[in-house]
Amino acid sequence: MEVDRLNRVEDNLQTVTDILVAVARRAEATDARVDRLVETQERMQSQLDQLRADVDHLRADVEITVETIVALSSNTNATLASINATIERQDRVLDYLMRRDRNFDPPSF
Repeated sequence: MEVDRLNRVEDNLQTVTDILVAVARRAEATDARVDRLVETQERMQSQLDQLRADVDHLRADVEITVETIVALSSNTNATLASINATIERQDRVLDYLMRRDRNFDPPSF
């Protein structure tokens, strides 16, 4: 009877040992997964930081482009106004010359 009890205690002790070993292995595996997750999160954060920097750079480029387009548009509008004024003056000169030529009697020879 004492031997049976001792065998059961040994079996129970072995079972507890097996359970503790299994728990320890799972804990190590969980730690390894957590470490991998942390590394992945750090890589993703680094990529997000780089993306944020790229977006900021792109935003600055877009702002410069918009400023350039606005300046070009303003210059184009000024140039068109100048061209239109020149055409209007030329039209007036041409009208004047055409009226003068109609009213001008060439001398008879």
